[in-house]
Amino acid sequence: MFTHIDSSLADPTFANISTGMVNVLTEELEFICATTPVAQQSRRDVSPAATLQLSNEFLYIGSKLSTLETSPMWTARTDCAKRFKAAAKLLELGCLESQLVAASSALDGARHFVEMSHDNFFHQAEEAVRSVVSRLELLGVDTKVSSRVYPSLITQRVLDDQQHQEFFGKIVESVVTRLLNDIVALNDITQVESERISSMLGQVETLDYLFKSDHSDVSTIAAHVPHWLKLCYMKEILVGFEQRHCTDTLQHANLVDITYLFESGSLVDFQPAELSKLVQALFADSSKRSALLAKIGQM
Repeated sequence: MFTHIDSSLADPTFANISTGMVNVLTEELEFICATTPVAQQSRRDVSPAATLQLSNEFLYIGSKLSTLETSPMWTARTDCAKRFKAAAKLLELGCLESQLVAASSALDGARHFVEMSHDNFFHQAEEAVRSVVSRLELLGVDTKVSSRVYPSLITQRVLDDQQHQEFFGKIVESVVTRLLNDIVALNDITQVESERISSMLGQVETLDYLFKSDHSDVSTIAAHVPHWLKLCYMKEILVGFEQRHCTDTLQHANLVDITYLFESGSLVDFQPAELSKLVQALFADSSKRSALLAKIGQM
């Protein structure tokens, strides 16, 4: 009734099956690598964390392909792994670049801290800084949900501690550098402006919690944001000297404080030209100011 076919996988009939299956698998993987970012574009536009998640998934696939033990016939496996890893890097860099651009655009609203004694300009600047801080805080929650902040949530981590701190370190560093450059560029900083600028730097300082791991309450922000300590000292200088115009005695005392910080090496992150300009902007001309400027000039 039925014709018996006596064959096995060793039969020439099946000789090309494995090669064909490998080719199909390679094409499928290449299709996934090429089309998934486009297919998820709308989701990624809404959530930067979605882009980072996809980047991690591509990196995982690429790593697995690199270490997978397969038939020598799958010669395209190595190239496939490289494509996924390259795509993962492009996704990560694209997400980082978009966050850097967004932060820079938002800080344009701060008007380089010019005329902060004017209430409208100050509120505009304050809102610009607050929007950057809020954006980073929300992104921090999306990429790393800490049990300390949201104890009721159980979710898969998008970035591990090291990835998280490196990624956010680059964004925070760009924000910090921009703010410091804007402050140093000011030719004069009044008492009111000093108070207001220092309060905005205080908002940025709250971001240090983003650099605490789930296993430690110690922030590693200084290790990932090169100019973080410079920002902290800038805030202390502004806060400590915000009443410098009240009396000559107080002004001289504050100059003694900054001289001590300078001589102790605490202001090593400031270039001599930056420090000189800051002292000139903060303090009225006096013999003590001239003496400090002379010391700075000897650096």
